[in-house]
Amino acid sequence: MRTCAKFQDVSDKYSLHYPKLYAPGQRDMFFNKRVFAQSIGEAIVTSLLVFFVPFGALSGAANSTGVDISNRTSFGFLVASVLIVTVTLRVRKSIYVIDSQPGVNY
Repeated sequence: MRTCAKFQDVSDKYSLHYPKLYAPGQRDMFFNKRVFAQSIGEAIVTSLLVFFVPFGALSGAANSTGVDISNRTSFGFLVASVLIVTVTLRVRKSIYVIDSQPGVNY
């Protein structure tokens, strides 16, 4: 919420006084095909890691009595836990990047 509250549009006088403010968006500097492909690649790698790390951790897992504990419930719980941690870290990284931009005062 705190980060979303910081974003606001500029007034018409300010935008006319600083015309280069909108230049990066007009030149597709922040979102273009390369950035989109990079995002898709990162999403695929993250998805594979979120699935295969718990899968590898539970493959052949057994408790001290020798009972197999690699069932669907344990696997689903572990995948959900890894997903929650991953999403939380990604959001924290995004907020840090937005908050640490030099020269931007909110």
